[in-house]
Amino acid sequence: MAEIPRIDGVPLDLTPAALVDIGAPCPLGYQAGILPGRHEVGEWITCPDCGGEHEILNIVPVHIAHNINYV
Repeated sequence: MAEIPRIDGVPLDLTPAALVDIGAPCPLGYQAGILPGRHEVGEWITCPDCGGEHEILNIVPVHIAHNINYV
């Protein structure tokens, strides 16, 4: 298992997410965004704007840190 990243010695509370691109925008304008969970190119997702199904054309896997406070 990979080492958990830390800031000032505190382990980050991470969950998987993905930056996704569906190519051409849907009728309500959705084209790209951050979705929670793991996703794959070619997967069909429910659009957060129009409710229709769109195919993921490009993806960048990321992690979201939940225990960081900006001051």
